[in-house]
Amino acid sequence: MAFLKKNIWLGFQLVAAIWLSLFLVATYLSYNNVYGDVENQLKSLTKTNANSIKAVLQKYEVALDLLSVEMAHYDYTITNTPITNLIDSIMTIDDSLLAIGIFDVNGAPLLSNSSTPLEEGFNLLKISFTRATFLHTLQVQEPVIGRTYFVQSLQKFVIPIRKAVRNENGEVVFVLTLALDMHKEFNFLSSNNEDIEIYDTYIFRDFDRFFMLAPVAKIYDKESYQVPISEKSVKQGLSALLSQLPFTLEEIKEKELVITHQSQTPQGYGLVASTYFKDYQLWLSTNVSLDTVKAIFFKKVLFLVTLFFTSLGIIFALFKKIADAEEKKQTALSFQATHDFLTNIHNRFFLKEQESHINQSTNPYVVFLINLDRFKSINEKFGHDIGDRVLCEISTRLTNYKSPNDILVRYGSDEFLIVSYSAAVANLNETCAALSKVIKQPFPWKDIQFEITTSVGISSYPQDGNSLNDIISNADLALHEAKKCRDSHVVYTNTLKEQLAFRLQVEQELKTALVNNELYMVYQPQIKYDGQLHGVEALIRWDNKSLGSIPPFKFIPIAESLGIMPSLGLFILRESIRQIVELCQKTHKNINLSVNISVSQFMQPDFYYHVKNALSEFGFSPSHLVLEITESMFIEDVQKIIRVIDKLKTLGVKISLDDFGTGYSSLSSLKELAIDELKIDKSFVDDIGFDEDARSMIKGILTISENLNIETVAEGIENIEQLALLKAMNCSIYQGYYFSKPLKIDALYSFLDNVQVH
Repeated sequence: MAFLKKNIWLGFQLVAAIWLSLFLVATYLSYNNVYGDVENQLKSLTKTNANSIKAVLQKYEVALDLLSVEMAHYDYTITNTPITNLIDSIMTIDDSLLAIGIFDVNGAPLLSNSSTPLEEGFNLLKISFTRATFLHTLQVQEPVIGRTYFVQSLQKFVIPIRKAVRNENGEVVFVLTLALDMHKEFNFLSSNNEDIEIYDTYIFRDFDRFFMLAPVAKIYDKESYQVPISEKSVKQGLSALLSQLPFTLEEIKEKELVITHQSQTPQGYGLVASTYFKDYQLWLSTNVSLDTVKAIFFKKVLFLVTLFFTSLGIIFALFKKIADAEEKKQTALSFQATHDFLTNIHNRFFLKEQESHINQSTNPYVVFLINLDRFKSINEKFGHDIGDRVLCEISTRLTNYKSPNDILVRYGSDEFLIVSYSAAVANLNETCAALSKVIKQPFPWKDIQFEITTSVGISSYPQDGNSLNDIISNADLALHEAKKCRDSHVVYTNTLKEQLAFRLQVEQELKTALVNNELYMVYQPQIKYDGQLHGVEALIRWDNKSLGSIPPFKFIPIAESLGIMPSLGLFILRESIRQIVELCQKTHKNINLSVNISVSQFMQPDFYYHVKNALSEFGFSPSHLVLEITESMFIEDVQKIIRVIDKLKTLGVKISLDDFGTGYSSLSSLKELAIDELKIDKSFVDDIGFDEDARSMIKGILTISENLNIETVAEGIENIEQLALLKAMNCSIYQGYYFSKPLKIDALYSFLDNVQVH
């Protein structure tokens, strides 16, 4: 059944073949039935005609016998006897008799009925068509049927019957002749043949092959009775007859069997029923052409043909309906398989199907990989229903925006992809601006409107790759860069690919960096206003055999994306505390330690316990530990951050806000968070010598710190001018290469020998 569903028209062909086979069998059986019926009718008609002919001939044989008896009664004398009256009386009884004549053994006429006087000089031995049968009559006891001939004076065809009259010694005395009207006497054959156009009956003499009664088409043709049937035709007919029957010719003649066979007939090749009159040496044949049999069959088979084609049409209609339903179903399934269920635009599966076609084409195209910025927040804030509406609306906008030949695909939950054949590489910036404008159109919802921005990665064929997969991969690289800035687009370059290759290698090596002891700590001193050491900031470093030395700004974001930052941060916390505790013990000095804490590490449920356990395990004073957090942390759950900070403060550790002035914090949040220290970002310190805005920003930060009684650390100091300006502004703590680069723990020992520690 499953096979037929998949091959519905093959199923129809199978059913049609079976139906055709049944039709052919039924047709064959029907033909056999028709053939059998015709054969039976032919036999029956032949038997009827044979009986009728025999009755006619026997009737006239009786008349001849009666005349013979009467002539013997008068001692075979025909003059001055009642024979003439008897002949005339017989003539009056049977109107099929045209004449009755008595001839001597030499063929000369002796007497005839009074109404048909014989012409003078008429002699049966002298007439070509009567001589042979007359002589034959003299030799046999039975009546002999003479050749049929046309009598001009009567305008009729005559069939003569002759019988020799013998005396007591067996000598022929006279020959009696009856002349029969062929038309009147044998007209019954036409009445027996109800359909004279179908059946044809004829009689011919066995011994000389002349027709006694010609076939219907030539029954009144004089020449038909003047030329015998060719001996070759008769022999071929008898040979064909005997080859189809289990009888010999002698058996057929002796038993006067009615036999049927196929043979050549006057009407063409046909079915023939024949019987033999042994007393008269005549063959009676009734035939019908096979064309006629076929015509009868075609009439009867018309119902079968009508039934076959009607039923086949019904079956076809049924299969067509099933096929249409299957096609509709397959179309729907194909649509579902190749279209996104929500937006009804094409999906990734469709793009996969088109990949080989696109790759085979040499037409240039541009791939735009579009990501909706912060789409997750829409679902979280307004609900997934609104998010779905936004996706549908964006799909509609992109559909209307793209050219007809372009391919639009929903590539991910919040990503769309366009394969554009119309975008020009030289105008990609303008194209992206127009694309961004289309998507940025406000989305009304209740009483508000909101906008969606996009990050777009762009790659072009054939400039950026040899296949669609290459182009999409490159567009994805470009998108990754664009998402860093948001509401922007990035066109793929080879540099991006190199960066990705480096990133992938960094990812692989970073996963085993801790296990392989490739990570280590360095410390950058923090100097107070009076030149004494305030403390050190712990900084992570990584040396890899393959990659060499990788700076933190390159591998820390990768560690964040890999999700290994919590474990890496725990290593930094524990290792830096361990080393500083060991340093303090060896130098007998108390040193403050600042440790950077990432957002993901800070938000870990067990972060508090990690800090507590490290302090306890290594015996480090909490008052000397400063945990640096960044302003970017404030985009997370602020209340949760406050709870964690408050809990950490119970341990006695200090909290420093790194990169202050570059992010999201405000004056009110500083009060609420109980910050102990602010770090002025290096970007402000770099510009302090020539940028009034930078100086103003630093002054503002210092004023805030003074008002809140918070210490301030200026980082990134590289020269005396920067230090002088910061001192003039009353900044209390300094950090930067001007004092020292970040030092390994061994170098830090040497540094401490040359600086005072409070």
